[in-house]
Amino acid sequence: MNKEVLRSLFLEKRQTLTQEEFERRNELLLTNCASFLERHKQVIHCHLFLPITKYREPNTWPLFNRLRQSDRHKVYLSKTLFKRKLLRHFLINRNTELETSKLGIPEPVNAQEVIPQVLDLIFVPLISCDAAGNRIGYGAGLYDRFLTEVRKDCLKVGIGITSTLDNIDYNNEFDIPLDYYISHLGIDHFS
Repeated sequence: MNKEVLRSLFLEKRQTLTQEEFERRNELLLTNCASFLERHKQVIHCHLFLPITKYREPNTWPLFNRLRQSDRHKVYLSKTLFKRKLLRHFLINRNTELETSKLGIPEPVNAQEVIPQVLDLIFVPLISCDAAGNRIGYGAGLYDRFLTEVRKDCLKVGIGITSTLDNIDYNNEFDIPLDYYISHLGIDHFS
């Protein structure tokens, strides 16, 4: 199956989860994210995404609030420039205001812009990924472009509420594989 078919299939599957099952998976996912951060003490600068609720993305608000209040971590969010097909990145502090964009994405209003090379870890939104870390995103290529701008040692960590696939056959030269995938089922490391 190609990525378009898989994207459609998994988005539909995510929408059919009961609210109880979605919340159960999300809670396990957040526990696994916290465990991951504890095991990777070198990580300070964490880029995160906040959920687009209409796509039923994982609820990352509790993780965001934890990172935002942390004395050890710094958290970053992006603004999406769809016409230019790129993301701009911002350091978030306790006073940063957020507003929801026309596309339903919570974004920073009064924050300091940063270059991607400061980041130690990027939590990557996705629909699913395979056992080699190849991900199925939303098809705009925003994160593929973003991931080319970070340091080589920056950890690329997908987070989702689906299990991994065996193999995605239709990758192209612009696809950048993940280092890890965190879900309700645990933490997968890709070599």
